[in-house]
Amino acid sequence: MPVLILSARGTTSERVSGIANGADDYLPKPFSPAELVVRVKALLRRSERREADPKGAMTLADLVIDRERQEVRRGTERLALTQSEMSLLVALVRARGRIVTRAVLLDQLYGKAEADVLDRTVDVYVRRLRDKLGDDPDEPRYVATVRGAGYRAMIDP
Repeated sequence: MPVLILSARGTTSERVSGIANGADDYLPKPFSPAELVVRVKALLRRSERREADPKGAMTLADLVIDRERQEVRRGTERLALTQSEMSLLVALVRARGRIVTRAVLLDQLYGKAEADVLDRTVDVYVRRLRDKLGDDPDEPRYVATVRGAGYRAMIDP
């Protein structure tokens, strides 16, 4: 989902900080309604282009994630992931390095209707995913824990 920051703070450093922290665009006040509409349409267009190939291959470091075949490869080695582990990995890679909360990951796994699932269920799935990827949580190559917030994929800047 694209993120547009609307703010009364419009200095260059604040705009740079907003975009560096995950926003796709930053629009300081005062702004015209026409400019807001144009920027939102542009963000949606770019978002649609990114999602145009929902089954295409994705990469994370030395991993190739093939959503069409539901498989992950490291070189010639095929890593056997469950559907849930695959869904988590894809959600993290799609976030492009931004933090993904446990609640969002739970929605990815079970849908918004499931209210009885504990947040810590995600921790179990992430641990299993890390085990299969050979990832060390203390020195992550693929999935990093952000204490009190969630998880993020280790995307190179």
